[in-house]
Amino acid sequence: MQKGDLVQIKNRATGQPDKLDAKEILEGFTGATFRTGAGAYMIDNIFKTLGSEDGLKGLKAEQLGEYVSGYLGELTGGAFTPLKVLTDIEAAFDVEAAYVRDSKQLEGFGLERGAQAFKNAATRNLPFLGGLTDKFGQFAFGTDISGQSLPISESPTRDKPIIKQSTIGAQLTGVRKTEVRNTLENELANFGLENYEIIPYTGDKKADAFVKARLGKFVEKGLLKELDSESYQKLEGTKRKTALNNKLKRYRKLAKDIAKVDAMIDAKKKGKSFTSFDRAEYRKLTSNQKSLADQYYMEKHGKTVLEMQEEEPDKNHFQAGKLIGRLLSNAYQ
Repeated sequence: MQKGDLVQIKNRATGQPDKLDAKEILEGFTGATFRTGAGAYMIDNIFKTLGSEDGLKGLKAEQLGEYVSGYLGELTGGAFTPLKVLTDIEAAFDVEAAYVRDSKQLEGFGLERGAQAFKNAATRNLPFLGGLTDKFGQFAFGTDISGQSLPISESPTRDKPIIKQSTIGAQLTGVRKTEVRNTLENELANFGLENYEIIPYTGDKKADAFVKARLGKFVEKGLLKELDSESYQKLEGTKRKTALNNKLKRYRKLAKDIAKVDAMIDAKKKGKSFTSFDRAEYRKLTSNQKSLADQYYMEKHGKTVLEMQEEEPDKNHFQAGKLIGRLLSNAYQ
């Protein structure tokens, strides 16, 4: 019996349509099996992009390149999984190796972002080996390729990076431990929520990292005290969950506002006038709004918003394109 037959039986038993989802289709083609999480996220996004109403052009083509490259990088990186033993040994003796890294942050445009997505996914488990891995990467590919070359993953629930725990023990027992939970993390667990779920996706992983970094600081300095207060501790059930949601909403807004300033400062240092937030906000326009903005830009500059932004990083074309797209979409009544 084939995988498709089993899926059809399962769908009929549960009243679902007789079809395979995106993950199941790619599993069938490649023979790879993906866990729920990063792999499934990338695969589902590949199919969402393929099925988008504005087709494969501009930002949609760029996004598809990122997802496909990330997917291929995950497949390639599977061959390096045995080397994770070395990264775990390094993590036991070197704090830099113990930091959890973020392989989803990307910069640049077009093929550059796709290349980064592939490299990050394929090499995230490569050990540092005293710098030898990165020296080889520079010699062979012109870039660092160890896991330590990736940015440190920010935590939205504490004011410090996430650190791998008992890595050698994990290799011996197969059980990976996490840091002792703080008050907020305990509350999230009690309500069946994961730490990462308190940050809605902005549309760009680099922008998300800025928000997480700021929210982690606010959690340590303010939110934990509120959660330990007598008034909050008296609440139970739905009232307690509602209070937690309202507090998180308030702190998230503050974190995002300041994170945008952090992103602007970071962009200025790199000689850019646009940030990852600007890219994310432009991406969130409807297909009609982006099409109208691109038509306006083609008439005025002979290039799309994305092309002009790549050509002139010292000007914020993403922000201009967002405003133009929204204005023109309301102009035709």
